[in-house]
Amino acid sequence: MKNPIVLIGIGEMSGVFTRALLRAGYPLFPITREMDISEIAQQITQPEMVLVAVGETDLDPVLEQLPETWKNKVALLQNELLPGDWQKHHLIDASIISVWFEKQKGQGLGQIKYKQFTLHLGTLQPQNI
Repeated sequence: MKNPIVLIGIGEMSGVFTRALLRAGYPLFPITREMDISEIAQQITQPEMVLVAVGETDLDPVLEQLPETWKNKVALLQNELLPGDWQKHHLIDASIISVWFEKQKGQGLGQIKYKQFTLHLGTLQPQNI
């Protein structure tokens, strides 16, 4: 069995990645706001990836809680990320996914503008599309 992928933030943007990761055979472990990240880290010591997909205002508090053993497995998914956002948390090798899309309330995703990423040995690698 593949190592699990920890998912912090279970909104619309992470849903696209969640479906793809499930199709690829990865077990997912979602973490909600009410859960204790350090407690989960004691159970999942070797995740394949920790996908952080929270809003701008929640990013710092979540990254402050990440255990050291997970920091080399982090992928950040957000529509607005700057290097200072992750570097101040000592995430030097984080994978960054910045997605912009058009969406209307009550409708699914419209056009998605992105750089395609594929999962290889725990890291997201950009692919030309």
